[in-house]
Amino acid sequence: MVVRVNVHLTHSEGRTVGISWELIDATDGEIQSLSKAWLGEFAALELHADEDPDSAFFKLWVPLPKKRGDYMISVIARTGSDETPLVEKSSERVVH
Repeated sequence: MVVRVNVHLTHSEGRTVGISWELIDATDGEIQSLSKAWLGEFAALELHADEDPDSAFFKLWVPLPKKRGDYMISVIARTGSDETPLVEKSSERVVH
């Protein structure tokens, strides 16, 4: 599945913002794992804000599990791995 993402950063000049995703079961809200190698939040890329404000558009490829069902993709932006997310947005329900 391809997820299109628009990011608008303010007050982030000179900072690196990590983008990650999680696969969520749309019926119960539980985070899903594709395999042991894909547990939890998966780092997708890092953005570096060169000016304030700054923005980016990109596409993420997110593999869907073999098990058919209803899923959502949550995209998370944070400045450090232990930091509270700057923002977390979920896609609409994806029927697979």
